[in-house]
Amino acid sequence: IMVPGTGQPPFAESALDFLDAGKREELMDDMFVGVKIEVLVAGAGDRDVTVEYARSLLGARQIYGGTMSENGAEVWSAFRHDAEGFVRIVVIDRGISEGRLSRLLQRLLEMETYRMLAMMALPRAREVMAELGELEPQLDEVMGQLARRRDESAHEELLRRITAISAQAEHIAAANAYRFAAARAFTFSSSSASCVE
Repeated sequence: IMVPGTGQPPFAESALDFLDAGKREELMDDMFVGVKIEVLVAGAGDRDVTVEYARSLLGARQIYGGTMSENGAEVWSAFRHDAEGFVRIVVIDRGISEGRLSRLLQRLLEMETYRMLAMMALPRAREVMAELGELEPQLDEVMGQLARRRDESAHEELLRRITAISAQAEHIAAANAYRFAAARAFTFSSSSASCVE
């Protein structure tokens, strides 16, 4: 939803405010990624002033971004959700054409969508790390026994245990490979940004 500026402070109004309550509720219920972008025309001043202004609008000391479109614009975000669940992005117009601005806005929305899609794998990655963490002490114990014990019959039993642990690890990897491959694909689809503290 795109609306012209109203003269209010940036982010004081949401484009959703222009919808009736029913439509707004419907959109919020179905929302996967929420992004608010304010496009502001640059005033006379150096980059440090712009960065401080972006920090104040985003409510964060640590922000990410930089110049885009052959220095025609600056883009800044803290990648944090506001009270309504939206990520805020500030675009400073430094003479960018309307066509390039529209492509930049589309790309920013796509990047944020890819970022959220990539993050969907994070809870599962934490679960997988916990599962693998349970296997690690078992493997350490077997390897320690393998180093200490000299008889072949004990080695055969220990090798069977190593094979079982390896099979469990392979099963975990195979069961989650598609999720992590998708997350990697979404991660590579987005661009990197520099951090300013």
